[in-house]
Amino acid sequence: MIMQTDADPWASIAGRLFATVPEAAAILRYDVRTVRRGIAAGEIPATKAGSTYRIPVSWLRKQAGETTDDDKD
Repeated sequence: MIMQTDADPWASIAGRLFATVPEAAAILRYDVRTVRRGIAAGEIPATKAGSTYRIPVSWLRKQAGETTDDDKD
């Protein structure tokens, strides 16, 4: 899957609880392999779904410094 670099990476995960590794890499501006290494090292929280990993969107928002209405309470 090819991701556009000029597209808003947040748009692809709007309303979802989890992001794929390529989506997380685009948001964090890391290489996909770096994200996978972070998951393996326990530095990035992830849930394994079959043979793929999913990263919580809430964690990505915290890392990016974004806030949501739920975070303001």
